Amino acid sequence: MVQYQDTIPTFQYASAVTADIDGDGYDEVIINQSALKRKQFENVYYSYLLAFDFHNYNNYPLGDTLKATNLASTPWIGNLDNDGNYDIISSVVKFENAQFDLGQPLGLYVRRFSTERKMKTRPRWGGFMGSDGYSKWK
Repeated sequence: MVQYQDTIPTFQYASAVTADIDGDGYDEVIINQSALKRKQFENVYYSYLLAFDFHNYNNYPLGDTLKATNLASTPWIGNLDNDGNYDIISSVVKFENAQFDLGQPLGLYVRRFSTERKMKTRPRWGGFMGSDGYSKWK
């Protein structure tokens, strides 16, 4: 049975991560989302982190919006600086006029979103290959 359904405005290969970032005891699903906005003479992609709160049936953006796109970059969530709070790392790439010439990117952006939410539990799925990363799968 489907409990929650939403649409994603653009195609991407990236997977999501999960953690309880609002402290309610239920994990949120966090994706590195892109959206195309058509302007008069160009098409522009914008990228932002988006949290899906399945328990409360809503979603909300996290951090800043960048003028770039995400094709295949899964975010990472954990405690990067050992301050006890969640940090989210993600990356996006900028292309000219939304023309995906993979050999001619205009810039790679790696961003960090630091939350003020204390980590009560370790993220259940904190990266592309889980919270334990590649070492678990060797």
